[in-house]
Amino acid sequence: MGEGVLIAPFGARSGAMHCEDVPAAEIARAAGTPTYVYSAAAIRDRYRRLAAALSGIPARVHYSCKANGNRAILGLLRSMGSGVDVVSGGELAKALRAGVVVVGDNFRFGHNQAGDVNVLAQLGQRFGFETRVVGAVRTRGRIVSSSEIRRAVEAGMVGLAGRLLGRPYGVEGTVVPGHGIGSKQTVPTLNLDTHAQVLPLHGVYITRTHDLGSRRHWNSITNLGIRPTFDGRELSIETFLLDSFTPPTPARIRVEFLRRVREERKFESPEALKAQILRDVGRAQAYFRRLKSMLR
Repeated sequence: MGEGVLIAPFGARSGAMHCEDVPAAEIARAAGTPTYVYSAAAIRDRYRRLAAALSGIPARVHYSCKANGNRAILGLLRSMGSGVDVVSGGELAKALRAGVVVVGDNFRFGHNQAGDVNVLAQLGQRFGFETRVVGAVRTRGRIVSSSEIRRAVEAGMVGLAGRLLGRPYGVEGTVVPGHGIGSKQTVPTLNLDTHAQVLPLHGVYITRTHDLGSRRHWNSITNLGIRPTFDGRELSIETFLLDSFTPPTPARIRVEFLRRVREERKFESPEALKAQILRDVGRAQAYFRRLKSMLR
């Protein structure tokens, strides 16, 4: 294998890779040296998103782990169709034969986060690779980082999260049977079961829903919460489609959160909830009409 690029995403810490930062793949494309390194601590759902981001890129994955690595994650990496090398941290530089290491300016690594970009540059001189430091990206005065994006999403500030990401924040998962509240009001509904680790604050959101098995997509409004009107305790993500819907029902969908409408609350009766759903639908339809007129 020839020279490669070891990519640590902006804002990364030792043992964590956030797939929201996958634009690093673009750096590798430009460099023409598609080699990627991801740590054992990253969770399975992020690896699935990573595999999708790397689709079509001939990559070799170097999996750095301790002696007893996570076999489940290793198996998932192998399912990406890339070669996988399992190496210890000490062997990583030799295994990669990296020519360039690209990191953010706040990159830390090693025991107690003692290593920084200066230490990395010194290691580069020792092992024969160049260290390139990428400065912080700002938008409207805010530093773009995975931590800032996570805080915005969890606070329900999905518009801000979208501006920081450069795209709407979304979650993916399988479509499961629901409770039929929307369908009884002739509003087509899709219920999402997701393993996403970061979810917006409970509430009602204007959304856009994509069928991951086709090119179909719909304007929508989504209720994310525990259904307090029905004394619910488990998380429910129910999406009401605003556009015409024809079968088949999608197996997997992606719901993109565009704007928060209101908080989740308990209504006096199911009828009061249904009436509010129709008002929420009206607000979402008005939002998409305004958006359409702005894009003309």
